[in-house]
Amino acid sequence: MGTLSQLATTEKSYMALLFLVPKSFLRKENSLKSAYDTLRMECKRTEEFSKTTQLDLLVVHLLGQLAQFASARLELMEL
Repeated sequence: MGTLSQLATTEKSYMALLFLVPKSFLRKENSLKSAYDTLRMECKRTEEFSKTTQLDLLVVHLLGQLAQFASARLELMEL
C-alpha cells in the first residue's frame, strides 16, 4: 500500500508539472525524478519475492508494470 501512496503523491507532482520549475543553483537533483526512481527500485525489489500462489503472481505482474510505468515517466521527464 505504501507504493500506491507514493505513486499517487508522485503523480500529483508530475501532473502539476513541478519538474519543469527551474532548479536553484545549489540544488543537484530533481526530487520528482528521485521519487520515480525510488518507486521503480522498490517495485523491482518487491517483484523478486517468491511466486507461489496466483495472488503472488498477480502482484508480481502488477509491480512489474508499475516499475515500467515509473521508467517511462523518467524517460518523458528527460525529453
